[in-house]
Amino acid sequence: MNEPIADREMLWDKFLEIWPLENLPNMFLKQYTQADSKETLTYWMEFGTQMLGSMRGGGSFKFGIYCRKGPIKEQREHFKHDDIYSWYAKYGSNHEEAFEKVRALIVECANAARQGNIEAIDSIDLGDVYKWKLAFLYQNRQTPCLLPIYKFEHLQAAIGTAAKGLKYPGLYRHVMKGRGDGSVFGYADALWNKVSSILAEKLTPEDALTYFNSQPDRFAAIKPPSQYIAGFNMPTGRQIALARENKETTLFLSPGAWLDTVRDQLGKIQEYEPNKSRNSNLTSNAPDLAEGKPAVMVRVPTKAALIALCDAYDDTDFSESEPMNTNNPETHLPNVSLNQIIYGPPGTGKTYSTALRAVQICAPDWPSDASDPEVRAKYEEFRKAGRISFVTFHQSYGYEDFVEGLRPVLQTSGQVSYSVVPGAFRRACDSARLPNLVDPGLSGKPLQERKIFKMSLGASWNDEGVKVFKYCLENRCVLMGWGADVDFSDCGNAESIGEKLKQEAPDIDKFKSQVAFVDRFKNELAVGDILVVSHGNKAFRGIAEVTGEYEFDEDGPFHQARPVKWLAVFESGRPASEVNAKDFTMRSLHQLHDVNYEGLQALLVPASEFEEAQPHVLIIDEINRANISKVFGELITLLEPDKREGMPNAITLKLAYSGDDFTVPSNLYVLGTMNTADRSIALLDTALRRRFEFEELQPDYETLPGGLVEGVDLRAMLKAMNDRIEYLYDRDHTIGHAYFMGVDSLEKLQRVFRHKIIPLLQEYFYEDWAKVRLALNDKDGAFIKEDNIVPKGLESTADGYDPKPRYKVRDREFPLEAYLKIYQ
Repeated sequence: MNEPIADREMLWDKFLEIWPLENLPNMFLKQYTQADSKETLTYWMEFGTQMLGSMRGGGSFKFGIYCRKGPIKEQREHFKHDDIYSWYAKYGSNHEEAFEKVRALIVECANAARQGNIEAIDSIDLGDVYKWKLAFLYQNRQTPCLLPIYKFEHLQAAIGTAAKGLKYPGLYRHVMKGRGDGSVFGYADALWNKVSSILAEKLTPEDALTYFNSQPDRFAAIKPPSQYIAGFNMPTGRQIALARENKETTLFLSPGAWLDTVRDQLGKIQEYEPNKSRNSNLTSNAPDLAEGKPAVMVRVPTKAALIALCDAYDDTDFSESEPMNTNNPETHLPNVSLNQIIYGPPGTGKTYSTALRAVQICAPDWPSDASDPEVRAKYEEFRKAGRISFVTFHQSYGYEDFVEGLRPVLQTSGQVSYSVVPGAFRRACDSARLPNLVDPGLSGKPLQERKIFKMSLGASWNDEGVKVFKYCLENRCVLMGWGADVDFSDCGNAESIGEKLKQEAPDIDKFKSQVAFVDRFKNELAVGDILVVSHGNKAFRGIAEVTGEYEFDEDGPFHQARPVKWLAVFESGRPASEVNAKDFTMRSLHQLHDVNYEGLQALLVPASEFEEAQPHVLIIDEINRANISKVFGELITLLEPDKREGMPNAITLKLAYSGDDFTVPSNLYVLGTMNTADRSIALLDTALRRRFEFEELQPDYETLPGGLVEGVDLRAMLKAMNDRIEYLYDRDHTIGHAYFMGVDSLEKLQRVFRHKIIPLLQEYFYEDWAKVRLALNDKDGAFIKEDNIVPKGLESTADGYDPKPRYKVRDREFPLEAYLKIYQ
């Protein structure tokens, strides 16, 4: 929200001009939904009118019926599918019936909205957010009854305690009372600011349980919640579990691509391999998440984060990659460009080529003839190590997602503050720096104005110490072993700490030391103080800045925790004399009074010998889909090789939100992909063109099997089709060889043609079936059936109309001769 109101009014005008209410009853299925089309009603509802209120998330089933991009991922009870479409089973047994039902509901919703009948809208059997956005767009604009806020929980937050017991109609009536005569957008903006503050408040486990229980259709309890775990089934078939005993809201979920879309909104994230132990109560309360199955545990700090997480987890259809090529394209490593874009038509192996190139950048000696499974395994290894990261650009992607942005945080005082959260690009840059520079840049006041403490994180020479230090690095915290497993969150001084220890750990050893160190760690150590993590008495292995107040960490190897920002990490340690005039003492935590501030500051300056750093790779898929100026801002200049950190012409810029000095390390490679069939490629930002090298991938016929596949020459067939496509359209819309990799029978060939090639040609030629048939040399209608028969009942009017042929892909198997005629 908060875009200019005039722009939103103009967009509303444009929507109603393209999709007037009176045209909805005659809408065709392909006008409603079509994979990758930007002209459909569903595209306009979710992306084209995002300024008029968001309805992102939840998957495409929210539209009732949708055109899939690929094959069915899994069968579920409430859904039906055919070769092209998926829909809710309740709407019909086939896609024609389902669309007819959905269209009727859309018309009913729009008419009810125009009449201001919000009770009628509430009873319509469409997804809530979808139908209320439809209703908002089609309401009487002179006497509006709805606001561009569509989520039930957002409306509840806007009203507060008065929302109890109200359904959608009551919520909208209540919020509209305060609008007056002003713009619905201006009023909605003001409400949204209030909602955002409320959603930023700290989320308790009981708040989360209330949220789940308030939506039983979406979160169906697997069994009555126990005192430890509440487990739920979601309509997608996934399970979600809430750990009720944790002080912080902790959820267990199935891992997947959904996590990357909300990672920045979450706290601690821990992945569990199938054989890794976890909460034993999952076995009976959420068996799909129990030991023996992969799972991920996340800490959810706010209700806003919970809503975003559930929307992402609910999504059934993340964008799918193009078919992968199993050949190994030539590369020019190690002299590969720092910035490069691989572009070409669909199915030319861009995804595979990018993955292989990323692996070869990270491991220059990686064999060029490695198998596809080996490449995938190595890619995953580097991804988990933080050496390879991946992001997909889209129309709404911006600087706050890519570089850094603000996120609301509730302080212990009850006030909301805003913290800077790094985006995908900054995280990749920070990760790519030398191992001794984890997250450079102090926050706020100069180093000389801070207290410096020495701290031990376990014994650095044994397995426990290694485990503790690794945990702290991965979770951006420091842990203290003193205080055992007692939670001191409510203890504001040494006296209350002692009393709690006596109550919960009466037999604990070294009582006075326990109290003293916990008090120093919790109450004396302040946000902004610097911690030098020791490596014995004569060395240190890390430097961190304290960024948050005390926390009790139930899952860590120690339980007393403080959030930190790791400023530097040294693999082999550094001499204590570099930062202090004396050796360290054995005490776990104490302030240093003989600090060498100059030496300490020098360690926080990025080193210049970047040739010794390990290469890192950031992959940007669909790089041409976003507004490059909006995403990179002024930082695009820093991508140039000679402007990077450590280079002669290096440039440092100050980031907009954090104010940190920022450079791009010289060991970060940026690989982009572009699909030339995307019509927006012509609009590629010229600043991006100047800074990237481009490599084109065209169909490679030699990678297909030689000889015949049950009588069909795949190479000759694909080349003949592409020659015709290039003549009828252009070379950017040819068909890649990857579609035919693995085709070794007519059965597989038919599947590729029916589900991939013909739909692709149909999209290319905008439903011009005559051209589709020309591309296939389908003169006899072996693939596409032409019907010139006058429909029954229209015989008497046939003479007055210019008959138009109707086309349909044949239901029966395509004959061998159909493939042969393509190229013979």
